[in-house]
Amino acid sequence: MRNYFQFVLQAVLVVFVLVVALAIPTYAQQTRGDINGKVVDEQDRVVPGATVTATNKGTGEARTATTNDSGDYTITQLPPGKYDLTVEAKNFSKALAQDFELNLGAKVTQNFELKPGEVTATVQVTAEGVAVQTTTSEIGKSITPTEFQNLPLLNRTFASLSLIAPEARPVGNFDPTKTHVGNIAFAGGDGRQVDVNVDGGDNKDNVVGSLLQNFAYESIQEFQVLEHNWTAESGRSVGGVVNVISKSGTNDLHGSGFFNFRSQSLRAKDFFEKLTTDPKPSYDREEYGGSIGGRIIKDKLFFFGAVERFRERQNLLVNPALLPEIAAIPGVTASPTIPLPYNDTLITIKIDHNVSDKQSMFYRYAFQKNDSPNDQFDGGQPADLAGGNTNTNKLTSFVVNHTYTFSPRVLNQFSFQYQNFENNILGVTTDPNIIFPSVQSGANVNVPQQTKERKFQFRDDVSVLSGKHALKFGMNYIHTLLTGFFFF
Repeated sequence: MRNYFQFVLQAVLVVFVLVVALAIPTYAQQTRGDINGKVVDEQDRVVPGATVTATNKGTGEARTATTNDSGDYTITQLPPGKYDLTVEAKNFSKALAQDFELNLGAKVTQNFELKPGEVTATVQVTAEGVAVQTTTSEIGKSITPTEFQNLPLLNRTFASLSLIAPEARPVGNFDPTKTHVGNIAFAGGDGRQVDVNVDGGDNKDNVVGSLLQNFAYESIQEFQVLEHNWTAESGRSVGGVVNVISKSGTNDLHGSGFFNFRSQSLRAKDFFEKLTTDPKPSYDREEYGGSIGGRIIKDKLFFFGAVERFRERQNLLVNPALLPEIAAIPGVTASPTIPLPYNDTLITIKIDHNVSDKQSMFYRYAFQKNDSPNDQFDGGQPADLAGGNTNTNKLTSFVVNHTYTFSPRVLNQFSFQYQNFENNILGVTTDPNIIFPSVQSGANVNVPQQTKERKFQFRDDVSVLSGKHALKFGMNYIHTLLTGFFFF
């Protein structure tokens, strides 16, 4: 009887997978893009059996497809980057479209017109720039590598670039762990509902929502912002989807370096500071880091790494008229300023491996650690230094991705992610919180607290091209362990 039930269960699962496969149209996974088009001759007659090859100019990785009886082709699940597209068919000259740029999540069309001639002859084709994608109903915007390099950014938080997308807006910090995280929202939301994926791995805070881990800005290649009509594979969100991919090494050695600083002498008084005769509070802000990437084995094995450091020192003025009241509190030392330091370190390391012409892998490790020794100070009500908290965050994530091409029409992509997050918010004093008419003293009522998240994610996607139909089905399993404490 037990074997019978096992057989029935297996049969039901098989039927379910088949039904899903036949019902869901294909879409690129969060880390990929698709190229499709039609191949015709000079008389606009379709050319079946033509071989279309897309070669990544940075890594040399190549994928092929064959046109069907209608002359159509599709190359799915390609890593974003610049490609050379070639088309070869019997009794026709080779057609070549150079420097074809494929962005994250894009589903673009590149058509070819072949001319009669020798196969050894090559005809240059201009890559088509399609302004409107006609193969998807998704509404959103891709933040391209060019925009990453040229657009100004105040704090090098990659999420801030999402604001150039329609409907996106900045939102405030709704949780102590988000004090220095760039938060965005769509359609009137508060930012908790946004689903963020980095290299195919879930990067959403499962306690309070929104972005969890920041990544070195130098390590981000591009990302996609979806406001409406995203597909079922991104269906865990109700307030927008952000898909991010990190940079990879190429056959050419490349790198970057930067140093930004802003000192007290370069900082002007703000509106409220101009209303007083007090001197400007001391201020010092430094951002520095860089990246490097290249090949270990040409066309086979590549490396990339990036590191960034953020250091900020600023002081908040306390109204001098209130200093006598603060000093009158037993055990409290009055001070004209409250120091608000912040430190942040980000590291990203990535290895890409073209195992064979059928399979490729990448491994990405990311680390972030920041601390605010006097975080959450309530500037709205003067207080002594005891009103702040020590806020520390440590985050690590590891993603491994494997892509296997069974045939030009069947492709499988598997990814695994491990992510760990620990936040500690502790008071700088154990004295009880006492509130006076004009000042307050003692530990913040919001402490102590701790949050720990340990996340395991397994995901598999299968893409199948059958005639004029493109199908996709898969599984995404996320298991999160949540621990911590919260005492008032």
